[in-house]
Amino acid sequence: MVSCIIIDYNSYERTMQFVRDAYERLVCSGDINIVVVDNSVDDGNFEMLKEIFEKSGMFQISGKGRAGIERSVSDEAHMKGERGGLLLLKSAENGGYAKGNNIGARAAMEVFGDEYMLFSNNDIIFEGDFSLEDLVNPMREDESIAVTGPRITGIDGLRQSPHRKLGVWKMYIFPYLFWPAMTVVNRIVGVDNIFTDKDIRDKSGYVYRVMGSFMAVKSRAFLEAGMFDEKTFLYGEEMILSERLAKKGYRTYYVDECSIVHEHGASTEKSFKYIKTQKIKLDSSLYYHKEYMGASALEIALARIGFTMYEKIYFPLKNMVGRG
Repeated sequence: MVSCIIIDYNSYERTMQFVRDAYERLVCSGDINIVVVDNSVDDGNFEMLKEIFEKSGMFQISGKGRAGIERSVSDEAHMKGERGGLLLLKSAENGGYAKGNNIGARAAMEVFGDEYMLFSNNDIIFEGDFSLEDLVNPMREDESIAVTGPRITGIDGLRQSPHRKLGVWKMYIFPYLFWPAMTVVNRIVGVDNIFTDKDIRDKSGYVYRVMGSFMAVKSRAFLEAGMFDEKTFLYGEEMILSERLAKKGYRTYYVDECSIVHEHGASTEKSFKYIKTQKIKLDSSLYYHKEYMGASALEIALARIGFTMYEKIYFPLKNMVGRG
């Protein structure tokens, strides 16, 4: 029924815990096949993945399969569990989220051929039983729906999904280039909601996009749309996928009745890691705005100038004032 695709990067213990939780918590009428793509540059991580899964008592080695014809895979292992198969793949390079998930998706279709695929981070927490049936049912009932996603909350309690479409001016140019003025205006009249792509709601319905940290796709539609755009390394994949699917006549649906917790959601905006992450997001997002939204070279330049000003001037100033 469902192939669950997970990217691992030097976190074999967390991946094992997620697979164990998924086997215990995910509820569906058919098999749950697991595909783990190891994006780590260290070969030792893949060997640890194989060892930890073998010793878990959940899976048994079932021999080689055909996924090895995938040129981007340097090693693989096939196992069988009570609820479905497990395919471990060692990518030849760390090509990022999009490329890693595409490797997993192609292998999943070749080995398992499931009707649906579930892309998930390994830092997802299930607070109870999670019905995959409820998550994929909208795709069964409406042929135009190709992606579904649940309510996602960070461990900081903030909602992370779903999202609406936002142009480059509202997403980057105004918030970054004019940050001092925007800060003053926001304190007076409150404009935060205008310059965020979050589409927080408490009712299921059609949305622009959901979070790639945990989302289900219709396999046939995903392949038809060309899968993820591998020119992005990290972030922005869901926006691009929504555009690719829309060109094929497909839509995205938010399922509020299903909910999970995303552990990654607690990062602080005062850390170096935060600004580094924002740089990576910027590159992927501006690629999306240029290639899929038709943003001009001038708009892209203004967005980059604005972000540089925020990084070098406004961000340090904001932290300095905060400490004072």
